[in-house]
Amino acid sequence: VEWAAQRLAREGYIVSHTRPERASEEEYSVDAISGIDFLSSPQNPVAAQALVSQVGVCGWSLGGRSLVLTQEVDERVKCLVAWDNLAVSEKGDGGSPLGSNRPQPFRRPRVPAMGQASLNGLTPSDAKLAAWKWWRQHDIPAFQVVFANSNHFWWSGTSSASSDTNCS
Repeated sequence: VEWAAQRLAREGYIVSHTRPERASEEEYSVDAISGIDFLSSPQNPVAAQALVSQVGVCGWSLGGRSLVLTQEVDERVKCLVAWDNLAVSEKGDGGSPLGSNRPQPFRRPRVPAMGQASLNGLTPSDAKLAAWKWWRQHDIPAFQVVFANSNHFWWSGTSSASSDTNCS
């Protein structure tokens, strides 16, 4: 989701874009925390302008799910945006793409979160609300929007509304 990093940077945000070598929930979380560490380090050339007390994190798919773990363990994270889809665990839940994930463990919501999800025809639309309900049960502000006629790759910048709505 380089497009989002570029757009945020154009709007004046300081962006740390992480992409782990191995695609696992734990690696994504470790890399996100490393990025936050860098933002507050003397090696950051714009450290004087970085408000490390105001860190927001966002990610797509596995990257978004892994941030559910990051927001639980790193107190510097103040908000979370997950593109397809906010989940109750970094392992996903019934609303995650393909709806086949088994969430273990459920993560404690700590920060406000916004989920954006595709309605891909493979997952019941009410399943897309699982994480939103989880956040609300913990009295943490949350928002979830589900886009009809969309697909998992909308957030990659390689898809369009007219694309096939099935996930691969």
